[in-house]
Parts: sequence; structure tokens; C-alpha cells
Amino acid sequence: MASIVSAETAEAIVSGSTVRYLFRYVLDIGETHERRVWVHMSVDGTAERTARSNLLLDELAQAEVGQLLGDTNG
Repeated sequence: MASIVSAETAEAIVSGSTVRYLFRYVLDIGETHERRVWVHMSVDGTAERTARSNLLLDELAQAEVGQLLGDTNG
């Protein structure tokens, strides 16, 4: 199971009452993953980055389990 060694907000663009974030995560296995999200300006960017990192780790764990079980659907 991979873990995140660094997480950064690569971009934060304000448009009206929303912010478009681009979060970049580097994993201990050398992979880099990015996630883009549009949220209301009142949302804390750091908290959102952390929430997205948790979702990323969950996605990766599910994919790893699928590979181990021979899942051909995902």
C-alpha cells in the first residue's frame, strides 16, 4: 500500500464565488497523482487537499485489492 510523501496545492484559481484547486500528491512509490476540484470560496483549501488525499488513498487501495483478486472490471 502506497503512502503520500508530499501534497501541495499546485493551483488555486478564484472565479466568482468558487475556487478551482489543483492538488498534487507524490507517493512513496514514485508516482505523482493530481486531483482538480471546484469548491465554494468558504471551503478551507488545506482541509480540502487532505480530504482529497484520503479519497486518493482509498481509490488506490481499492485498485490494489482488485488487482490481487483478479478483478477485470477496474
